Amino acid sequence: MRGCKTGSAKITGAYELPCKKVIHAVGPVYSRSDREKSAELLASCYTTSLQLAVDNDCKSVVFSGLSTGVYGYPSQDAASVATKAVRGFLEGASGDKIDRVIFCTFEMKDVNAYNDWVPRAFPPAEQDLKEGGEANESNQAEDSDKAEKAEKDEQAEKTEKDEKAEKDERAGVVGAGETAVGDASGNLSKSHTTVDDLPEVPKAEPSAGDGPEPKRQKQQPSDS
Repeated sequence: MRGCKTGSAKITGAYELPCKKVIHAVGPVYSRSDREKSAELLASCYTTSLQLAVDNDCKSVVFSGLSTGVYGYPSQDAASVATKAVRGFLEGASGDKIDRVIFCTFEMKDVNAYNDWVPRAFPPAEQDLKEGGEANESNQAEDSDKAEKAEKDEQAEKTEKDEKAEKDERAGVVGAGETAVGDASGNLSKSHTTVDDLPEVPKAEPSAGDGPEPKRQKQQPSDS
């Protein structure tokens, strides 16, 4: 590429990468003594890259956190510069030729920084808030339906268990000395038949002829 100055960028083919082009930007090494210069060079990386994307008919651009690695740029400061530079470009003459800009971060310090600065540079429009609210309402309604269905299923399962327990209590409780007998309806009745059969108790008084014969006394021999 014959070199590239700090704050500038060059574009090449993507070769086997899953994208159309690759833009190579040279971010500044952060200088605490000259923060304004560092910010100017970093902002130029973003605006130059976006202009190269427009010139090469690229509609979507993905940026990493430029200079936040070994170049030591603080993540919060870098995110502030990046989001403001991109916002300024999109509001310019060529901004309508870019459909999407993505900030791709790899470390949590960068994630947190962009989470702080993206809403400031790109505050949600009223339509976005409305759509977001409708989406939230839809999600809440879906969650409510799921919860209601789960509650109904739980109640139905409980009712089924209660009915089964009641049926078992009616039909399956057979104590010792009892026999369960099923009828045509499937209900069970209890028949107490384990007691030994007793002799039939007579209902009428016995007649005189029916009684046992009286014993006869032996006659003693007479002396005459």
